[in-house]
Amino acid sequence: MTSKDLYALHCKGFNFEIRDGTLFVGPASKLTDDIKATIKQHKQEIIELLKGPITEDEARQWLINDTKAIMRDWPQGALLDAKGTPLYEEYQKAGDCIDEAFDGTREDFLKALTKYENVMMKIADSYRQGR
Repeated sequence: MTSKDLYALHCKGFNFEIRDGTLFVGPASKLTDDIKATIKQHKQEIIELLKGPITEDEARQWLINDTKAIMRDWPQGALLDAKGTPLYEEYQKAGDCIDEAFDGTREDFLKALTKYENVMMKIADSYRQGR
């Protein structure tokens, strides 16, 4: 298991968390038997990867990849339209989380990326619905 494999699972919609030394992966509804087996087989490696510091190059590449994925279906003008709203403030906070996570672990960075992805999707959905 490599950090690229970990990021690939993140891109498939999986979230990772370590609590009291225990690895949690979700959402459970997405866990196929194959993915469960892979996670079980590489559990300790995944924990070590998540606890390890993220490199600047790795963080930048993951952020670039995420941004490109979001922009594929991004409605033009959505972010400008959100300016001055609580959603825009949420977007700014998500950006701050990403900035802070550059100095953290892979777990920290993946959590920040998930927060960023979620707020960007909220902004796009809100724009599409005319709010």
